[in-house]
Amino acid sequence: MESDFVSAGRHLEDAFSCLRGEDTLSREARQALGILIDAFEGLEHLRPSAKIVPFPAVPREEVARHQG
Repeated sequence: MESDFVSAGRHLEDAFSCLRGEDTLSREARQALGILIDAFEGLEHLRPSAKIVPFPAVPREEVARHQG
């Protein structure tokens, strides 16, 4: 089973938005969640890129012939 980093990041953002208080615990929890959210955003960009499927090259002259 693969991890769903996007979903996990959304849950962290939801938790962040629930901590609205200005008390020390709420501020520290938001700070910790902010670090985790940034880490998850970084993981999302580290995913392997999509497989590139090569297409056969078609000479421009042949393309022009079929277009018109």
